[in-house]
Amino acid sequence: MNSYKWITKIISILYIKGFLFALFISFDNGIFNINGVGINIFVILAHLAILGVFIFPCLMFKGKNLIKYLIIIDVVYTLLIILDLWVYRGTGHLLELKFLFFKEGFNTLNKGIINPRIIDIIFVIDIVLLLINYKKLSGKINHVRRVGISLVLITLCITIIGVYHYIFDIKDLSNGKVRFIQEEWQGSWNPYTKIVYRSPIGNHIYEDYKTIKKLGRKTRNSDIKEINEWLAWNKEELKDNEYKALAKGKNIIFLQIEALENFVINEKVFGQEITPNLNKLIKDNLYFKNIHEQNNAGNSIDMDMMAASGVLPLGDVITYLEYPEVKYYSLPRILNKEGYNTILTHAEKAGDWNFAEAGKSAAGYKTIWDIREYNIDERVGFGLSDRSFYTQFVEKIAKEEEPFLAVLPTLTSHGPFDIDEKYRELDLPKELDKNRLGGYFQSIHYADKQIGLFFELLKEKDLLDNTIVVIYGDHGGVHKYYMEDVEASNIEGNWWQEKDSKIPLIICGSHIPSKTIETYGGQIDIMPTVAYLLGVDTKGYQMGRNLLNTKRDATVIKDGIIVGNPKEDEEEMLKKAYDIADKIIKNDYYNATNKMD
Repeated sequence: MNSYKWITKIISILYIKGFLFALFISFDNGIFNINGVGINIFVILAHLAILGVFIFPCLMFKGKNLIKYLIIIDVVYTLLIILDLWVYRGTGHLLELKFLFFKEGFNTLNKGIINPRIIDIIFVIDIVLLLINYKKLSGKINHVRRVGISLVLITLCITIIGVYHYIFDIKDLSNGKVRFIQEEWQGSWNPYTKIVYRSPIGNHIYEDYKTIKKLGRKTRNSDIKEINEWLAWNKEELKDNEYKALAKGKNIIFLQIEALENFVINEKVFGQEITPNLNKLIKDNLYFKNIHEQNNAGNSIDMDMMAASGVLPLGDVITYLEYPEVKYYSLPRILNKEGYNTILTHAEKAGDWNFAEAGKSAAGYKTIWDIREYNIDERVGFGLSDRSFYTQFVEKIAKEEEPFLAVLPTLTSHGPFDIDEKYRELDLPKELDKNRLGGYFQSIHYADKQIGLFFELLKEKDLLDNTIVVIYGDHGGVHKYYMEDVEASNIEGNWWQEKDSKIPLIICGSHIPSKTIETYGGQIDIMPTVAYLLGVDTKGYQMGRNLLNTKRDATVIKDGIIVGNPKEDEEEMLKKAYDIADKIIKNDYYNATNKMD
């Protein structure tokens, strides 16, 4: 019997199982997504190399023990991916080591953990056939040990893995066209990409390594001291004003509008209002016109983090992707103690961007709703349409106990702003309509229309009078990613040209006064400002400040840039802000210093 045929056979079988595993977890609404699954030769070789590290030790065994080893590897590998698949179906994430130590992030949807299906038999058929074949060949296996060859092949596999990781992840000579392990978001933003780029085994090794590294994390006393000093400086001891507890006991809904920039507010393009509904809301409610985006490495998901915590994100990685277990003294945690039902919902899978894990563990929401709570009956732009998302959400929230806090990040107005023709209601010149700027106008106009619908739906369910709706943009849109298109446009005036990093913030409610707030602030200020309206105490633990009662008129954005009108003694501390945030997160500050209660 040729032992090398067995080795080739097992490697091929295991690779095919990995391919099928990726295919199965890509399944969404009846459609398989095969993009990236085993179609890139470099990634295929990397995956095979990872398998080879575990397969080639078989050459160190003689006789039938070689075949026994290969069958055992097949059984263990099959068990690994089956458990991953079953857990993923219920929880939205894979079965990773971290959940033994950071338990709050596990099964955030409270679904069944073990979810077998008949089709899963495909993963074990080969094992039965191999065992039958092995029994027939049991007396004909005469393989002698090949320790030297085994070590050479294992070394070759490790070299391939190391070289590929260096080329594609560190040096990035492929300019992002090929991904392997990928520490950046491209290779880890959901379970599917983890498997595609890392392989089933590679992902476990990498994620387990990160977990072990975090378990060895030590709190630096010097960092804690610096954080305490900065937070003490940031805390303003001011006499309460008329905004204190103005919305006490009210329901709170955060509408986190994808890519909404401030420059479209109260503007017209070719005689047509871009955001007519937002313009009406601004007239009758609180409008903060000088709010700046503070996202760094991340976008929407780090806005999730800032809205909940009032803490700046990291600069080198996406915060919730890399540190979903780090806990914050957050608005959900504060409101949980006030008897609120706190809900985070995305029209995405629970494992996407770690939003469910981080929402439960880091931010402390009681309830998580992912895309499986919704019927995908209409897609516009990047995903489930805002119309459908809002309609289904209001139906669900109307059945929940009050008071509640609910956070809804939208998807439709996500770049590249190419919504279908039937949703493009602005009459724009053809050249502009084909341009990303024109597409942005159309997408935001659509998003604005659905915001109007959302308020109507709340009114129909008798929720509007008892609810505060906080509307804000999660990050820049057309100016952040498509400046070439902006510069290539030809529209009267210059209101659309400047890249100023501003996003709107509007707080709406029956008891909210009509006023425009000129104070300069950022996204981390949303949390303490809303908390002030609710009359709950944040203890000054946040990096943001209450924009309704402050003597400061400046904030800091990406790259340490200060915007607004800072006093001389404020500039130095503001420039330190992102570094302080880095220390807060990497030291798990709130947990380490017992500030969670």
